[in-house]
Amino acid sequence: MSFLRLLISIAVIIGAYAASQRAYAQTTTTVTETETITVTTIETEGDTSDNTSEETSVPPSIFGGKAEDALLGHFSWGADLGTGIDLTANDMTFLDLHAYLGYKGHALRFLGVGAGVNTMMNNSSRCYPVYAMLRTSFSSRPRLCFMDLRLGISFNHLYDSADQTGFYGSIGLGITLATGRRFSSHIIAGYTFRPVSSSKIPENPRLPDLHFAALRIGCAF
Repeated sequence: MSFLRLLISIAVIIGAYAASQRAYAQTTTTVTETETITVTTIETEGDTSDNTSEETSVPPSIFGGKAEDALLGHFSWGADLGTGIDLTANDMTFLDLHAYLGYKGHALRFLGVGAGVNTMMNNSSRCYPVYAMLRTSFSSRPRLCFMDLRLGISFNHLYDSADQTGFYGSIGLGITLATGRRFSSHIIAGYTFRPVSSSKIPENPRLPDLHFAALRIGCAF
């Protein structure tokens, strides 16, 4: 009987020891899994905050496109040099120089104001147009061609007569020659209209409203 009791006692001790080992192993596994989940969560949160910071540090353009393009700014300025051939055959063909400044975006190539100087080649006439200007390719993606529209007023000094002020309008088709991240060059072929009050011009009282075929080359930044 004493030997039987000894065997039972040993079996109970071994069983208790095995149970304690199983409990310890389960506890260790649970703690390890918990630590792993915590680390993964922290890393994920860190990546999310970094991405959020990068995305919010550069605001996207209101016209779409990549966010980093906004770093280049939306202010634009430029100049055109060209000529206008008098379609009315009244010897009013001119050379002109234009400068402008305004806003540029992804859908709007340019929107702003401009001014120019038109010098007639074969007489003393001068015209000084001041206008609002729009250039667009009607797309948020880069395009080879674009529309150039200018509407405003022109301060005219025709021949040796008194100055007069009238409407100024020009529309043209532009073609991009070269482009970079901060500049673009172009050539524009278009039409220009300038009404005239011929009754105020004794040198040429039959001078009609002037129509021109215009050609300009320029660069914008």
